[in-house]
Amino acid sequence: MLVRIAATCAIAFSCSHAAAFDNGPRVIGCDYRIKGQSEMHTDICFLPMTGTTQGYTTVIVRPGNSKLFYRFVDNDGTLDSTKWKKAKVQTGSNYDSKTLWSGTFRESHKQCRPGGRDAWVYELSNGTKFCLYY
Repeated sequence: MLVRIAATCAIAFSCSHAAAFDNGPRVIGCDYRIKGQSEMHTDICFLPMTGTTQGYTTVIVRPGNSKLFYRFVDNDGTLDSTKWKKAKVQTGSNYDSKTLWSGTFRESHKQCRPGGRDAWVYELSNGTKFCLYY
């Protein structure tokens, strides 16, 4: 009986971590402003990967028809006492894709449109802003 319980717990534990790591590619609604533009654009954003592993959270966003990928990584879930949030603009979604810009970002959960629903907001240190509607 104990062996069955242990096996069930092991399977459930391994499946929950696998599901938490990557929610898979998806397309969602988004508003965004790219560096140097003054107004927000409403479009769709492709998210090739989102997830958390070992305390590191990664969100990759490709807005509209852009060929650029915006990578947001933080270590808020780690035991490390130094917390950081890093952002990159890359030519591809892979970690080692060519980096065109790197800096920091702020993340919040709030409204982007007056009277609209809450969105996950990512504001980069270069002035770029994303509002993602999951």
